[in-house]
Amino acid sequence: YRFGGEEFIVIADGLNIDDAWAFAERIRRRVAGGGSDAEGRLTVSIGIGHCPRDGRDYETLFEAADKRLYEAKAAGRNCVIGGVQGMRLVHAR
Repeated sequence: YRFGGEEFIVIADGLNIDDAWAFAERIRRRVAGGGSDAEGRLTVSIGIGHCPRDGRDYETLFEAADKRLYEAKAAGRNCVIGGVQGMRLVHAR
């Protein structure tokens, strides 16, 4: 679902946090590997919110994911933030 100008939400019901992280990482890698245009390479930054760890209602989950999205952007973009052992961060170079 589109959630703002350049923000999208993926609801991955039924995934545990490790599988959600792996799913997000697959999305990130596919976008980053999809080629480039005259203006540069296309990448994504992803923040994960997980039920019940981060909350049980959509508003709380969206807040957690949004916070992590901005952490991913601040960390240099093109990464996923969220995971079981605290925060997991991966950059493609």
